[in-house]
Amino acid sequence: MMTKDILKLVILVLLLIIVFVTVHSANGVNGVFVQGHDLYKVNFETLKQNNITEIYLYSGAVSLYGDTKLSNWISKAHKEGIKVNIVVPVFQENNIWHNPTDQNYKNKKLSEIDRYIKLGVDGVNLDYIRYSGNAYKYPGASGLITGFVKAVHDKTKPKGIKLSLCIMPEPSNGIRYYGQDIKELSKNCEELSVMIYKGNYKKNSKWILETTKWYVNNSYCKVRPILQAYRSDNNLGLLSDHELSQDSWSCYNAGAESVSYFQFSYLNLFPINKYANKNDTIKNQDTITTNNNESDFITQLNNDLNNLNFVMEV
Repeated sequence: MMTKDILKLVILVLLLIIVFVTVHSANGVNGVFVQGHDLYKVNFETLKQNNITEIYLYSGAVSLYGDTKLSNWISKAHKEGIKVNIVVPVFQENNIWHNPTDQNYKNKKLSEIDRYIKLGVDGVNLDYIRYSGNAYKYPGASGLITGFVKAVHDKTKPKGIKLSLCIMPEPSNGIRYYGQDIKELSKNCEELSVMIYKGNYKKNSKWILETTKWYVNNSYCKVRPILQAYRSDNNLGLLSDHELSQDSWSCYNAGAESVSYFQFSYLNLFPINKYANKNDTIKNQDTITTNNNESDFITQLNNDLNNLNFVMEV
């Protein structure tokens, strides 16, 4: 025979499980983009304390420090439980755009990637894996972009190395302007790094949520949005940890399992649950339940349960 108190306890435990899953399924594997010159400024322990366990390191670090030093740094990161992806600019380097039909250039990039893989990286991230905005001028543009991605994936997949792609946050313009066919690209990588930079696009957190949701719903691989940690490219003022936390939860609420931050130099580190609570939810967005308000939630739940009149048959 189940008593009223036992039934209350069962309901409470079930709801606590829901709270735990809501809070902990979306934080702990976040990433940060790091420029090569910031390599030795990174404190692995501090990153972990702020729910960041993956680094996207720009390949410029290789020319700055050399293969041996960088390989040693990656080994140290691994000992601290941090994964390292190498960020490789593809069709734009030093502000110069390269033609995706240039096979000699593509072979050069593929050789670079072979070199980076030997450093012991956990992943390869392709930046500027697109046209500059004029793909519609070139027949078969999206096929050329996808083809290069496939060539890289043929190198990374057999070695268990994650391939991620930097993607423009424009669902309706991807193929026409950038040659980025999301359906096809997401079949040939493990992660889409969608650059959802609200400052550059003069948007808000609702746009972050809606854009993230589109890519999550239209991709065959994981989607990890990249969030701008500063106001915009025209205003390098840092976002507050409160605002960045809310932007992060916009992504989680849209179905992303994790986010990345661009970039380390402009990042206000914070525990991801610090500010997201029921009093700080984003307009037109579902309520966020986090560690900070678990105690309030549980207290209210207990009061509600005490006020219930259970009708039970013995």
